[in-house]
Amino acid sequence: MRRRLVLAAVLVAAAVPPGASAAWHSLYAGPGPRPGPNLLYARPAKAPQLANRAPWKAKPILVSGSTAYRNGEFLYQDFLYDDTGAHLTPDPNDPRAAGNLFSKPNGTYTYPTDLRYANNAADLVELRVKPLRRTTAFRVTLNTLKDPSLVAFTIAIGGRKGHSHAFPHGANVSAPADLFLTVHPGAKKGLVADLLRASNGKAVGGSAPKVTLDTKRRQIEVRVAHSEWNPTGRTVRLAAGLGLWDRSSKAYLLPQASADSTHPGGGGGSSNPAAFFNVAFRLHEPVQHPTEGNAVVLNAAWWRDRAQGNALAANDISQFFANVNFRKLARHVRDD
Repeated sequence: MRRRLVLAAVLVAAAVPPGASAAWHSLYAGPGPRPGPNLLYARPAKAPQLANRAPWKAKPILVSGSTAYRNGEFLYQDFLYDDTGAHLTPDPNDPRAAGNLFSKPNGTYTYPTDLRYANNAADLVELRVKPLRRTTAFRVTLNTLKDPSLVAFTIAIGGRKGHSHAFPHGANVSAPADLFLTVHPGAKKGLVADLLRASNGKAVGGSAPKVTLDTKRRQIEVRVAHSEWNPTGRTVRLAAGLGLWDRSSKAYLLPQASADSTHPGGGGGSSNPAAFFNVAFRLHEPVQHPTEGNAVVLNAAWWRDRAQGNALAANDISQFFANVNFRKLARHVRDD
């Protein structure tokens, strides 16, 4: 076997034309003028959403719909531009509807027309968890973050299969949980967090979780003190959803039939539409097959949001969760 490998290497080397560079290039590297625009030869852009600052160190997975344990951190990488909410009744004024026959989102939600929402305000890029000495840190990265006062997210902590509770703050969604950790705009400027018991909606005693905002990286970090919740040595079920926030009612902003400057659309005539535009821990989203007949249009999966759209339409995201092993995190086990 070794002789065959050596022979193959010799043949490949012999096939390289004389004078060729020892370093192979996928792009032209000879004398000018070189073909194509200068942008073709530029270094890859650095996405701020994929950057870290202490205490976060792990490199991103860069594979949507996947999880990993890296450098003492648990990572979930979400799909991009899948923030389409529940599969209800399409917004009649959705500008995308005219030309997306073969790129329809499954969810029907549209963002408020105010430019601060950028049609992408609740799009999850990544969710991380990391145990620290006295706290447990969570980090949510958004694709777009023009105005933090418009968005919120809730993480369901713990719980058992078949024992669901309603998410707080009028989210109109349920899932198993012992606790709900919500980050949302405060009464004044900035973001705040509350940790509520799923059984009765009452706040866990002690100091409130601490929130840190990094607008450049579009990242929101929240730390929960071990005196309030300590997962050390345990495996804990987590789920999460992201939506928009209504400061006037101090609750999640719900979609109506059609979007306007202050309300999302795509809720149809539902009396209790789910507030979440995007849900985490979706590891088995269907892939769209063009030969699926009517489903290509009526139950699309082009944007990997079919399971999400149907679950949110049923107001139940119990199927989307991750069991996070904090013993692995403490030992810095690498598990992709």
